[in-house]
Amino acid sequence: MKFCPVCETDYPDDVKVCPQDGATVRRPGERADPFVGRVIKGRYRVERQLGRGGMGTVYLAEQLSVGRKVALKVLRGDFARDDGFVARFQQEAKLVAGLNERRNPRVTLVHDFDQTEDGTLFIVMEWLEGRVLSEVIQRDRPLDLGRAVRLAIQIAEGLEAAHRANVVHRDVKPQNIMVLDAGDDIKLMDFGIARLRDSGTSVTRAGTMMGTPDYMAPEQIEGQAITEKTDLYSFGVVLYEMLTGTAPFRASTQAAVLTKQLQEQPVPPSRLRPEIPRELEAIVLKALEKDPANRERDMAAIVRALRETSRRLGEGPVAAPPGGAQTIVVERPTLVHQAPAPTMAAPTMQAARTFTGARPEVSHDPVPSATVIRHEAPREAPAAAPSARPAGELRKRLAIGGAVAAVLVAAIATVVYLVKPPPGSAPATSVARPATPVPAPAPPQVSAATPGGLEIVPSRPPEPVGPPQVVA
Repeated sequence: MKFCPVCETDYPDDVKVCPQDGATVRRPGERADPFVGRVIKGRYRVERQLGRGGMGTVYLAEQLSVGRKVALKVLRGDFARDDGFVARFQQEAKLVAGLNERRNPRVTLVHDFDQTEDGTLFIVMEWLEGRVLSEVIQRDRPLDLGRAVRLAIQIAEGLEAAHRANVVHRDVKPQNIMVLDAGDDIKLMDFGIARLRDSGTSVTRAGTMMGTPDYMAPEQIEGQAITEKTDLYSFGVVLYEMLTGTAPFRASTQAAVLTKQLQEQPVPPSRLRPEIPRELEAIVLKALEKDPANRERDMAAIVRALRETSRRLGEGPVAAPPGGAQTIVVERPTLVHQAPAPTMAAPTMQAARTFTGARPEVSHDPVPSATVIRHEAPREAPAAAPSARPAGELRKRLAIGGAVAAVLVAAIATVVYLVKPPPGSAPATSVARPATPVPAPAPPQVSAATPGGLEIVPSRPPEPVGPPQVVA
């Protein structure tokens, strides 16, 4: 594994030049480091190199008096001979120390600021166990939406604290953001090129730009006034990269990147990752406005917007349950509480079978069964009840009715037969014809030929008894 000595980005062994700043990448152990194993000022023993930046080298050291691990940053030797860079190094220590007085958990603590025996300047900072954000993005790209928003809130909180202390970072990028192993929280590092807001002097060399092209705001590129909104733009680039896995403006040369920063509009993040919510995309695009006046008012507004977005992301899965499960939960209690009188017992049983998973009859079980039941339940007319009764009960009642009707017919026929007048008791007024005695009706025969009911079949008339009578 190789690394860039300027931006501190790690690269595979086959990479020779850093695509971000054009520096030659190298392996950590290619050249002996004069500070490794050395005890500085009798207080700090340097153990190993952690990385290099634009201003100097960071080492892991032990503070001998208390036995704790610290990060020791040493200014590069060639810069130590430049009064301008020395002034910027001193400014970094004072600014970060001023932020420490506010005890903001998102800003790296500074323990000491001093010079070595040969005049080299160094800063002793708290030792942070974790990975810089650039490594996290390279490994996990793109970050989970919830995690990206949570880390972005912490970054914005750290920048807001710096701005309240009249400090503009001026070099917000993933390489200057540490993601801690414990708790997955962040710490802002390297205020080395920051300067006091509204300061009358600048320690930046005339005709030079301090910053990383991929994260520089247009006004910073053009040499205009640097304000809190400059950090806001760089923060927007970092958030864009966390959400999509790539910076909004990439090119093969630094000059091409700077041109895009000035002239091109970024591709909306949702085109690269469709699941990004609109409100989150709006925060990113507003931060990336070319004109500082069109960006958010300050980092506090960014923090509020991101917190609201985080709350919505957290509630999203709860607010959208599957439609089928929701219908069952709502409709099933409705069927129980709206169960009608005993005459409607059959529909209630049918509804229970539909929702409890019994095998349905396809021809009689429509899909919206709960809707059908809601229409049937309010009816109280007795005429509607037989249509819902079981077929066996209906056949039983029809059979009983048919038997009763047959008995009644037989009784009526018997009475007619008994009250018939005897022969010769009354003159006949009609044309003489053979008189056929009224036969005694036989019990009716029952036939079940008609589905769902009974049929009354008249019996065969008996043979005539006695000779025919002639009436004069």
